Amino acid sequence: MSAETCHEDFTGNTALDLRCENPQGFKVNPATPVPYGYVRSMTICETAFDADLKVKNADGGEEPVVGVVNDYRWTGQNVDPFLLDFQVSTANMQSALALLTKMDKEDAEIEFELFKFDNRDGVQKYFPARVTKSPLKGVLKKQMLADGATRCLKIDETPNHAVTQPENFRMTVVVEVQGKQDMGIATSEGANEVLPIGMDS
Repeated sequence: MSAETCHEDFTGNTALDLRCENPQGFKVNPATPVPYGYVRSMTICETAFDADLKVKNADGGEEPVVGVVNDYRWTGQNVDPFLLDFQVSTANMQSALALLTKMDKEDAEIEFELFKFDNRDGVQKYFPARVTKSPLKGVLKKQMLADGATRCLKIDETPNHAVTQPENFRMTVVVEVQGKQDMGIATSEGANEVLPIGMDS
């Protein structure tokens, strides 16, 4: 099942959207300053996904994450959902497939952090460009897709070809945030703002 269908007709905001490079996320190379990002935690329909992908971060250390991000989209309007597209482990791919067979709930909770490189003289470092101030809580967006699915959670059963070890698979979710929450946005190191996301339930 392809994750691509969740991207159909999804409108973001070119000023806020962030396309990441998943090979960079798996092993950050400071000499190639391209965006990357991580899903730190995720629970969908009461299923908690494990932080079982080991990545090498910008400091050279190893850390476990739930997912390595490919794409993030959001209009910037608090009433609109956000899309997150990312790579997960074999075990988490199997958990997502199991969810699709018995998805009787719609709750979603996800925490992520996306990084860009500040290339200014005297800075030359990665900074968090999109970050959840706390896990965003909401529901999977209701959407009738081409394959008949009515919730936007997709998992691709074909392994990633760009990074083959550890084996990983593409997953996409579209989440409507419930209740007023915060999304951290930065355009450079130190240039931070917080945008509201979600509506009063």
